[in-house]
Amino acid sequence: MEKVIGTSINRLDSPDKATGKAKYTADYSAPDMLHVVLVRSEIAHGMLEELVLPEQEEGVFYYTAKDLKQNLIPSVMNDQPVLAEDHIRYMGEPLVVAAADTLEKAKKAAERVKVKISPLPLVDDMILALQQDAPKLFEQGNLCSEFHSTKGEPEEGFRQSAFILEDTFYVPVQCPGFLETESAFTYMDSKARLCLVSSTQNAFSDRVTLSQVLGIPMQAIHSKAAVVGGGFGGKDGNTAQIYPAIVTHFTGRPAKYIFSREENIRYGMKRHNGIITARMGFDDHGCIVAFKGEMRLDTGAYALLGPAVLGLGSEHMTGPYYIPNVQLDGWLSYTNHAPASAMRGFGAPQGAMAVESLLNLAAEKIGVSALEIRFRNAIHKGQEGPMGAVMEHSVGFEEALRKFEDSDFYKEMLDNQEENVGYGIAAGMMSSGMGKHVPDSAAVTIERTKRDCYRVHVGLVDIGQGSETVLAMIA
Repeated sequence: MEKVIGTSINRLDSPDKATGKAKYTADYSAPDMLHVVLVRSEIAHGMLEELVLPEQEEGVFYYTAKDLKQNLIPSVMNDQPVLAEDHIRYMGEPLVVAAADTLEKAKKAAERVKVKISPLPLVDDMILALQQDAPKLFEQGNLCSEFHSTKGEPEEGFRQSAFILEDTFYVPVQCPGFLETESAFTYMDSKARLCLVSSTQNAFSDRVTLSQVLGIPMQAIHSKAAVVGGGFGGKDGNTAQIYPAIVTHFTGRPAKYIFSREENIRYGMKRHNGIITARMGFDDHGCIVAFKGEMRLDTGAYALLGPAVLGLGSEHMTGPYYIPNVQLDGWLSYTNHAPASAMRGFGAPQGAMAVESLLNLAAEKIGVSALEIRFRNAIHKGQEGPMGAVMEHSVGFEEALRKFEDSDFYKEMLDNQEENVGYGIAAGMMSSGMGKHVPDSAAVTIERTKRDCYRVHVGLVDIGQGSETVLAMIA
C-alpha cells in the first residue's frame, strides 16, 4: 500500500473553493424565502421599559422573547437569553427578530420597532467589575468564574531562586476576522423537519439549541454545516443560527440571516482581553524553579465559553516548560462589553505573551540565547505539567526547537544586520484535550459503499484547518 501519511498532497477542497463551486451558507436560497434582521439595543446597559411592534403588515413578521418556548441559549453557564426581555447587558443585544421577503424591507421593518430603555451605570473595567460597590450585571455579581491550582511549594521555590522576574501584561480584545461573516439558512424539508444550514463549528450543539428554544424534538431537526469560510473559535456557539430558525418555525417559510461586517466586528465573538501577571524564579543556569501566574479575563456580558477559556488558559499559562513549583489563579469578569468566547488557542496565547517575554529577559540576564533557555526548560515525556498531569504521550517541543535551530530562518535571524528588522523567538503549548480531569472521548465510523469507496463519519467541521483532507489521508 502506498504511504500517504507524511507526504504532501493537494487539499481535497481546493478545486471547489478555487473555482467557486464550494457552497457557503450565503449561497443557499429557496423560493418564498424571508430575510432576517435583528432589532438590537443601542445602549450597553439598561432595563427594557417598552417594546412596541408596528401594526401587522402583510409579508412582515416580528418575534420577541414572549414567542419562544425557552428564552435561553444553552451554554456553559446558561446565562444568555435569545432575545432580551428585561435587563440589557451590552450594546447590540438582540431584542426583536424582524423578517420580510426582501432584505431592504426587513431593515425598514426593524427600524419601525419602538424601543425604550432606562439606562443603568456602565461596567466596562474587568477589575472594577469585581469590587463590592460595582453595578451588578447579574444578581450574584460580576464574577463569572474563577480558577485556582497549586503544585509543589511555589513560595519555597522562589526563596531558592537565584533571581526572580515579574511583570504585568495587558492583552487587547481581538476579532477572529474570518472572511465569511456569521450566517444561517433554515427551511422545512419534505419530512416536516426544521433544517438548518449554517456557518458553524458545531452542528450538534446548534441542534440542541433549536430544540430547547423552540420546544421541538431533536428528531424533528436536521443541522448541517455548510462550507465554512473561517471559524477560529468565533463560530463555536450560537451566532446567527437561532434567528432564521425562529422565523421558519413559525411561518413554515425558508429564512436566511447573514451578519453584516459591522455586526461581525461589533457583536461577534472575540478573543478575551486580559491582564496577565507572571512571576518566575530561576536558578543560576536559567532553569525555572517556581512560577506564579494570575490571569484576569473580560468575558463581556455573557459567559459563552469564557469559563472554559479561563480554565484552559490558566492551565497553559506556564507554556511548554517543566516547572516543579506552580501557583495558578484566574478570574473571569462580566462587563458590559460584547461577549467574548473561544478563539485560536482558547486562552493559552494570553498567558504565552507574559511567559515568553519574561523567558527572553531571563536569557539576556544570564547571557544565553533565547533558543538555549528554551532547550534548558523544555518539558519532556514523563514529566508533570503545571497541574501535575503527566505527559504520557509524545511531547515534541525539543524536536521542534532543534528543527528551528537548523532552519534557514534561524540562520537569517542570527545574521540579521538590518537596523529596522527585528526577530524574536516564542513557544506555545496547546493540549489535544480540554485539560486535567476533563475526560476526552471520540468516535468514528467507516463504511464501505456499493461503489467500493469508503465513507468516514466523524463529528468534526473543517473550518479551514484541512481536517477533511487529513482524515481522508489517515483513513
